Amino acid sequence: MARVSLGVTRSLGTRNRISMAHAEGAPQNSTDSSGRRVVETQDWLAFMNAHTSAPASSEDDRPVLPAHTCVVTSAPDVSELSASNGGRAPSPEAYGEWLESMASTVVSRLPEDGVAVFYQTDVRVVYNDDSFSYVDKSYHVIAGARAAGGKVVWHRIALKSAPGTPSTGMNPMYTHVVCCSGPRGAPSFHQRPNGLGGPAQMPDVLTRGPCEWKRGTDPVVAYYICAYIAAQAAPCATTRTIVDPFCGTGCILACANLVGLDALGNDYSPKRCKVARTLVATRTSREGGGVDVTLSREEPRNLIV
Repeated sequence: MARVSLGVTRSLGTRNRISMAHAEGAPQNSTDSSGRRVVETQDWLAFMNAHTSAPASSEDDRPVLPAHTCVVTSAPDVSELSASNGGRAPSPEAYGEWLESMASTVVSRLPEDGVAVFYQTDVRVVYNDDSFSYVDKSYHVIAGARAAGGKVVWHRIALKSAPGTPSTGMNPMYTHVVCCSGPRGAPSFHQRPNGLGGPAQMPDVLTRGPCEWKRGTDPVVAYYICAYIAAQAAPCATTRTIVDPFCGTGCILACANLVGLDALGNDYSPKRCKVARTLVATRTSREGGGVDVTLSREEPRNLIV
């Protein structure tokens, strides 16, 4: 399979190796930074297969992503898998098994010092008799990661409403944000006076804001994840990329570009991929601390088509 570098036009399904040198640290107030972006439209597993290759070491013969690559993604909800399940949503048990298999596949393909961050909101699945089953997505993601030989690096919570607010819907008002290392080694953490420092400097409890797409990732949370990876996960790397096999409308890709990382995304929906190619993130500082991140649609300068 041919490999195409950034800056060269590619056809769908061709392997792309995103490589570029960039300065350390995330921009403080900026939009459309130096990161470059590729968005593909295919099945997520075919996408992962297209961008992994045989490892150099014979100790672990599982396919691996390129060096200095991290995965940040939000796997589809149970209702989104109906098309591949005969038009019906899978059962809670089948969905949990799918989540574990997905997480195991992603984590097993992480390169040395790579991490995978999963952004997942729990769900209640209703049966025909109006009873329901609660699916704890973090449980299944962590189980899948551990089955692949990975470890949990940290686990954060993102709230949709203020603490103490009663939930009025079927689904929880919070999201799990789980970071896992791969079987080839855990990341090294370096304290930086001008960066995020250690993982403790990412808030334990984040606040979600409005999303570009109702099933999408919150941009502030996505920014924190991408900035953490840019500052911490591969501090000595000269080429760094965030891969999102379920990119939706591209929030994670836009935030990766915002902090200077390359972004390689995929979604099975051509309509969402079209948006993912045009989404740009802008960061501003809040008075008294914290950040705001807004999303707009305009073609990024570094989009590879």
